Amino acid sequence: MTLDEAKEELQRRLDRGVTCPCCGQFAKIYNRKLNSAMAYSLILVAKYFGANPWEEWLHVERYLSKKTRATDFYKLKFWNMIEEGPKSSHWKVLPLGYSFVNNQVLVPKKVSIYNNMLIEPSTSTTTIVEALGNHFNYAELMGAKLD
Repeated sequence: MTLDEAKEELQRRLDRGVTCPCCGQFAKIYNRKLNSAMAYSLILVAKYFGANPWEEWLHVERYLSKKTRATDFYKLKFWNMIEEGPKSSHWKVLPLGYSFVNNQVLVPKKVSIYNNMLIEPSTSTTTIVEALGNHFNYAELMGAKLD
């Protein structure tokens, strides 16, 4: 198989997933939805920074482990709502994240990710209230708006 044939084979099967014939790495495009756990975690972290404005970074896994599972929190980076810090597991909320938490903007409902990079956001959008779904009550979680 030539390199061009291998590239073609890889591209054809990325949606289902394929082992690269050149390097043996599994390659796949993942479609991720902004789910209720991600939205809830973002609210908790945004509220933390609202109560601790002198903090620049938060060890999110440690903080959220007492409140909820944080397994999908880091995926919010693909929506440009959070940024990873210089230390492992340290994150901060970006302006778009705060606007989303305050229900001021719409963001893509889903994103496509390949090799830990954003490929394409969906054209369909969601609000924080929609993302929380029936699992959480936005008004109860917020109490007051964040700046």
